[in-house]
Amino acid sequence: MKADAMISETDARRKILDAVHPLPERRISLLSGRDSFAAEDYFARLPLPVFDNSAMDGYAVVANSCGTGARLRVIGEQPAGLDRQLRVSPGEAIRIFTGAPVPAGANAIVMQEDVTRVGAEIVLNVDVDHGEFVRHRGCDLAEGQKILAKGERIRPATTALLASQGFDEVTIGGEVDVAIISTGDELVKPGEKIKQGQIYESNSVLLQGLAQRCGASVRSVEYCPDDRDSLTLLAEACREANMTSSNQHCDPSAPRSTFGEWRSNRVNHFSLAALTSAPSLACPEIQFPLSSRFCNLCVRRF
Repeated sequence: MKADAMISETDARRKILDAVHPLPERRISLLSGRDSFAAEDYFARLPLPVFDNSAMDGYAVVANSCGTGARLRVIGEQPAGLDRQLRVSPGEAIRIFTGAPVPAGANAIVMQEDVTRVGAEIVLNVDVDHGEFVRHRGCDLAEGQKILAKGERIRPATTALLASQGFDEVTIGGEVDVAIISTGDELVKPGEKIKQGQIYESNSVLLQGLAQRCGASVRSVEYCPDDRDSLTLLAEACREANMTSSNQHCDPSAPRSTFGEWRSNRVNHFSLAALTSAPSLACPEIQFPLSSRFCNLCVRRF
């Protein structure tokens, strides 16, 4: 029988994605969504920073009235927190702390290490440039800027960014239940003694870890010899899963015909079909965990 022509990874992935449908979306708490995949785009509600603020502990000043040796009168203090609505004029300074709102009239911050405090005045030991040590509104993130794209993994840094925008929940894909089946007479479970011609089964361990890392719930992990009846029973046992991953044995034997009954829409390196109502992805070459890893990477965002 003539072998099917090889197709590209892109074509294989397209065939797989055309055959499956996203599960219903769900909203969960922000922290619970960590390491899941976003089901919608998210945009910044606020600019970051929200207001002009100081990047240093020091003094808010008017730059054009400053220079080395200049003396400025300290007229108030602005800590981080509520804006005290202070205003500074040329020849004056306001004590300020990191993250505090810049007072009206000020256009620069001079670090506390660069001044000498003399009673109610400060003496500048450096020249001061306009805008120095001022973090301007929106310099890190603009209002309306996309901060998370649909299908993108929600990482810890992403949750912090979403929290900074006031989001306390995220919408992610539906909960995925996975069943993993390893087939082949040559496979032996780790911990058992192997005979000549046998190998330890490792793909199910890899696939289970990868599935769980993507947020899927692994319903079952099963080993099955090359036996038609056993495979049929396992197929029935996996009915409740909404995705099945199997290490398909490539030898044209009874199990192959059983897999053939489960699957249609052959995709070369992949075999994809409906196992009851769930898509079933068969990973080739039991002996090579890299194949399973590749299959997982291609379809991990179902």
